[in-house]
Amino acid sequence: MIPTDSLTDWSSPMERQMTSRKFLSAALLAFCATSFASALVADDTVKPAPARTVEDRIRELESERDEILQERFEQLTASYENGEASLDDVLNAEHDLLNARLESSATKSKRIATLRHLIKNRLRMEQYRVASFARGTCERQVLLAARADTLNARIALLRLLPPHATVTQKE
Repeated sequence: MIPTDSLTDWSSPMERQMTSRKFLSAALLAFCATSFASALVADDTVKPAPARTVEDRIRELESERDEILQERFEQLTASYENGEASLDDVLNAEHDLLNARLESSATKSKRIATLRHLIKNRLRMEQYRVASFARGTCERQVLLAARADTLNARIALLRLLPPHATVTQKE
């Protein structure tokens, strides 16, 4: 008599083990394919960052730089008013801020206005250096550098003005 389980299973134990491995491999392959497909779908749902031009990125960075320099200037001004920072530090922070604004100015009128503020800043620095030199706390070369900075700011402003324009004495 033939055993009942052999009626349903005509394969040998070796064949059953191979069939089991094939089934496991097929299941694993199906799982990987499903996982990969769902990952692709998930990646497609994430919106790609919009393409930006170089000019847009430059404007973003300039804006960030202006904010940082403005905050630095404000903090140094507050520190100066509390006696914790020198006028030199405040004027240099303002100079950095004005130079950044000058570089990012989109129009000629904004550049002219910024240069006028820059001239005032450099004049204050020059006056500070003159007083420091008179007290003996500043070397002549530092005083000369301050004077040259003031002249450079004035020259930059005059180059933006039309050649036939009239200028005030302070420009």
